[in-house]
Amino acid sequence: MLSSALSTNNPIVRAEFNHQRFVIKRGRVGYLWIAMAALLMIPALLASLVTSVSAFLGAFVPQLGALVLSLSFEASSLGAFLNNTGWVLILVMSIAQYVVVTLVTMGLSANSIRREKAGRTWDSLRMTGISERYIVLGKWWASLHALFGDHVMVTLLRMGLVTLFMTTFANGLDALWQIEPVSHLDKMPAMLLLTIIYGVFDAGLTAALGVVAAIPNEAAGAVVGSIAMGLRIAVIVGAGIWLMLSLHIAINVGMSTVFAMSILGLLIYGLLITTSLLFAEKLVI
Repeated sequence: MLSSALSTNNPIVRAEFNHQRFVIKRGRVGYLWIAMAALLMIPALLASLVTSVSAFLGAFVPQLGALVLSLSFEASSLGAFLNNTGWVLILVMSIAQYVVVTLVTMGLSANSIRREKAGRTWDSLRMTGISERYIVLGKWWASLHALFGDHVMVTLLRMGLVTLFMTTFANGLDALWQIEPVSHLDKMPAMLLLTIIYGVFDAGLTAALGVVAAIPNEAAGAVVGSIAMGLRIAVIVGAGIWLMLSLHIAINVGMSTVFAMSILGLLIYGLLITTSLLFAEKLVI
């Protein structure tokens, strides 16, 4: 049931995905948008990719971890300046891109419902015999599929951020406090895998909340929309705190505790996504 609802054989997925891609391409103002995005994003993405891959490989062959960007508190050379610039790029762009993609995802998924209502096709869609589950999952999945590349960029930048904190920031503080730096490269494969899984669940929740917010009409819609946005903001703040706490524990305690925290966090995400989609189904009736 679930696999068929999420496949391209579901007419809701197919039609919605085609429309989403059309909206995205038209909204990005062609080559001008692409050029501006490339100017801002490419250096940060390259820095994140290099440092993440280097940290991952360094867990197996320590010499390969040499390309991890180092944080220098005394930027007296060109190399130190470039490394610090890369660090700042990853930090700033990961936060900025995450906020933008979150808002765009919620907007597109909500618009997939609002467009039907504005075009007076929502009631017709409900009477076609397609189940409420197919409608909700189709709108949700198509929105995620249409923005797949954007979520990949967000996750890649977050991987770079995790790598920098695990392998660079901690060592930089050790050096500043004149403590012998300790390598954390052995923990990086697990941390990067958890970062990717977290990104998938986070994107799924964003799209689910966007769908829920758009289904009710008038006053109820405003209330549900406000609750959905408030929940999304609360999850962003909570996930940020959870991430920083996990990095601290990974560096100072151990990975077993991080795994336990990650499982709990993913269960919470899964519960929120499932509850949101089931609630959306009830609202369609």
